[in-house]
Amino acid sequence: FVAAAQVLVNSDIKVSANSVNAAQLPTITNLLTNGSFTTSTPGEAAPTGWTVGGTNRIYSGARGADGDGGVSMGFGTGFNDISARSFITQTISTEIGKSYTFQVEAYGWSSGQDSAVTLSAYDGASAAGTATVSENFVCGPDQASETHNNQGRTYSITFTAQSTSTTVRILDSTAALSVGEDLIVDRAIVFETATGYISGSTGATDTSINDTLFGTSANDKMAGGTGNDTINGQGGTNTALYTGSRSQYTITIASG
Repeated sequence: FVAAAQVLVNSDIKVSANSVNAAQLPTITNLLTNGSFTTSTPGEAAPTGWTVGGTNRIYSGARGADGDGGVSMGFGTGFNDISARSFITQTISTEIGKSYTFQVEAYGWSSGQDSAVTLSAYDGASAAGTATVSENFVCGPDQASETHNNQGRTYSITFTAQSTSTTVRILDSTAALSVGEDLIVDRAIVFETATGYISGSTGATDTSINDTLFGTSANDKMAGGTGNDTINGQGGTNTALYTGSRSQYTITIASG
């Protein structure tokens, strides 16, 4: 059981003392297989459930943003052909006309130059032709180190399904590849955009990470998981789900 605290932004705060069955709470469905990369076999192989493209090596055992597996692209000496970049793809079932969000965490590894990641969605069962949606994100340098002090940032795109299957792709689009700069990706997830459900450690087994969750103008439902989490519902009528003693929580009303 978990208790639910409902926050009405710019209005009253309502804290429910009643417990509800956790099975009745909305849950996010990750349409990807192995989005957390936790079931990948360490080594130079495709992560379980994913297809590898490009000639650069991909190391699926790299430590990720949530403290377990992740994918390192451009890994190693002599595999830095900028014309044949590393990427991974996966095909999922979608419903025509529905809106979906494709989200990952990414960061650069141990170099002073920027890494970059491109997220794309393709109509059908392959990443061929022109992407329905594609966006490049600069991840910035030194967001991680070889001591595993990982600081992944979240990047996402939204697409509308054109058929009953969609292929999503994560591409290492770093401007100038080098032996010292690898792109690490983790916590990949595709979910129906209309769900408005945000969860700490999304796409992975829950770990004791201090998540910061931001809602939208919709009526979001947010669960922080373990760790010391900060939840900002933004607009709308928002529900924050929590466990533990009520004395451990501080709820502040928004102003303005």
